[in-house]
Amino acid sequence: RWTYHDLAEQVEGLSRALVANGICKGDRVAVMGTPRPECFAVMLAASSIGAITVGLNPKFPLDELRYFVSDAEPPLLLGFGQDAEGDHRAMLETLAHEATCLERVLVLGDGADDVTTPWTVLLAEGDGVDDTALAEARAELQPRDPALIVYTSGTTGRPKGAVMPNCGLVYCSRVQADRWGIDP
Repeated sequence: RWTYHDLAEQVEGLSRALVANGICKGDRVAVMGTPRPECFAVMLAASSIGAITVGLNPKFPLDELRYFVSDAEPPLLLGFGQDAEGDHRAMLETLAHEATCLERVLVLGDGADDVTTPWTVLLAEGDGVDDTALAEARAELQPRDPALIVYTSGTTGRPKGAVMPNCGLVYCSRVQADRWGIDP
């Protein structure tokens, strides 16, 4: 569990790390993991600099993940190597070797082996990105810019990447807050 303050710090650090990794407005950032705060933080960080998050479910078959990655063409894939539902490192390594669009794949974990990178190491990659560079990356963001690509179920053929804009996600959040009776 994270507080809003914790989330804000993670998003700030991740935004800097993404900029340090050369991620720019319009780039896709793939994230493979089960629902966890880190995945949400990556989505917020990416959208704050105009990048587009592509969520990958580790429960999907490898062939579907290959398709999603080849279709979205993300230069960066962040994946969580192990969780309560299994070990996904082999799948991430396969994607890293096969997908020519991927410039970098980070297998995030506790760092207990040669394959995984601790979350704190990813955050530390952004330490050299100053406030000016981060502000420049965020300056061009527009409400209708894409924030997410979510793949459909593909019931009539191959899955399609549905693009969701920032303003659409904000609107959805406001509707949910109204329905759930959440106030500021």
